[in-house]
Amino acid sequence: MILTKKNLHTKINRVGKIFCTPDWQWDTGKHNNQDFDLWNVLQGHGQMKTPKKEYNLLPGDCFLLDLKQEQYIGTHDPDNPLIVIYIHFDFIDNESNIIKPKNPPKLYRRIKDISFFESLLNRVLKFQNDISDINTTENIQHAEEWFNMVLLEIHHQDKQKQYSGLMKKYSHYVNRICNEIIKNPAKFQNVEMMAKQFSYSIDHFTRIFKKIRGITPYEFLLQTRIDTAKTLLRTSDHDISRIAELLGYSDLAHFSKQFNARVGMPPSTYRKADQPYF
Repeated sequence: MILTKKNLHTKINRVGKIFCTPDWQWDTGKHNNQDFDLWNVLQGHGQMKTPKKEYNLLPGDCFLLDLKQEQYIGTHDPDNPLIVIYIHFDFIDNESNIIKPKNPPKLYRRIKDISFFESLLNRVLKFQNDISDINTTENIQHAEEWFNMVLLEIHHQDKQKQYSGLMKKYSHYVNRICNEIIKNPAKFQNVEMMAKQFSYSIDHFTRIFKKIRGITPYEFLLQTRIDTAKTLLRTSDHDISRIAELLGYSDLAHFSKQFNARVGMPPSTYRKADQPYF
């Protein structure tokens, strides 16, 4: 996948959320857009006409449109209007030169977990649109980081469709484990517990997991715990010791050390911040 290449990055040009009016129509041939456009349907019904195929649009439909090369025409049902998030971007190299990737991403996919994917997109919108003289550079950096997560999630879902036979079975197992971790980050204390659930060795399970998700099971567990900790610190009244316990930590100092390493500040500082990072 293009994003795994260390010399390839993205540059966000413009983002937004469209609440389409009843008379909405979209024809890229009438605009002078010369970049890529990530286009994701949140609500409504409609049609997207591409040079090779016409798609009936439903929530979860996600396109990566090459506006330099193709013309796309969008319409919708006025009685069930579309709500769409879009992100215009370019692929760039290490010197910030705009380039065309050798293996561009697929045009279309149906996103499985719409709410999770929408939350990633909203993080991009939040930071890209929250521009001020004080934090412009920092917010742009955060927007780019979240956008990379969006593209990695697209890459993951595209890869899943390619699986067949044994790998399809493995993919089902791995996704089941991931969902269990997201729902209850304290359920698995280590990779051995995850592997035992399917009677796999630790090494075999780790290889399968990394092949399917792109990171090790330990990294996924740790990142999920940190993300959940951020949410609890922002939204709950639990003290930090209780949050650590809910996430499966028996040692508060260990939790604080891991949080600080990932977030760049201790949990107590994160909680007190006026505008904590997502």
